[in-house]
Amino acid sequence: MLVTAVILAGCTSDDPDQADDRTTTTQLEVTTSTSSSTTADPPSEKRGNCAQRDVTKNSPATFDSGDRTYATYLTDFDARASSLSFDIVQQLVGDDADEAYRTVYPDESEAPNGAFTVNENDRVRSAVVRPDADVWLVRLRTDGDAGITRGTLGELPSYLANDDPDITLYWVTFESGQVVEICEQYHP
Repeated sequence: MLVTAVILAGCTSDDPDQADDRTTTTQLEVTTSTSSSTTADPPSEKRGNCAQRDVTKNSPATFDSGDRTYATYLTDFDARASSLSFDIVQQLVGDDADEAYRTVYPDESEAPNGAFTVNENDRVRSAVVRPDADVWLVRLRTDGDAGITRGTLGELPSYLANDDPDITLYWVTFESGQVVEICEQYHP
């Protein structure tokens, strides 16, 4: 069992606007091309490695929409606008997870399963999802399989509608401010 809690530790930002608890939506900068080519940019080396993500490291503590992967809670995917709404969280592991867990549960000695999710605030951001973005889903609740399988952007709205956005963790990879990969995290 993974316990998710909201505590004021872990995620930090140099942006004073990110310090409040109001829900806001921020559109990330999008890079556009003036080329007449219809060929999509080649897939990033960061993509397609969803199941091989290094689970021994904490996720980033600050968000800058650069070329990185972040732990998130997904709140919505607007297929027509190709826009993903998400709340950045920090997935802690090992000693960092235990320390944060004891802050919330002082009578406990360690985080269940060696991981703990910290959500500094409930700020909701939005970003454009590239049409060729990779989607990886666990499907445990739909077909009983805990393995990660390829999904589609088309099925994402209905999949998220049946999800608990405050528990299910998704890893979202950005390139030039756009989402290029969405990967659901399995938690025992």
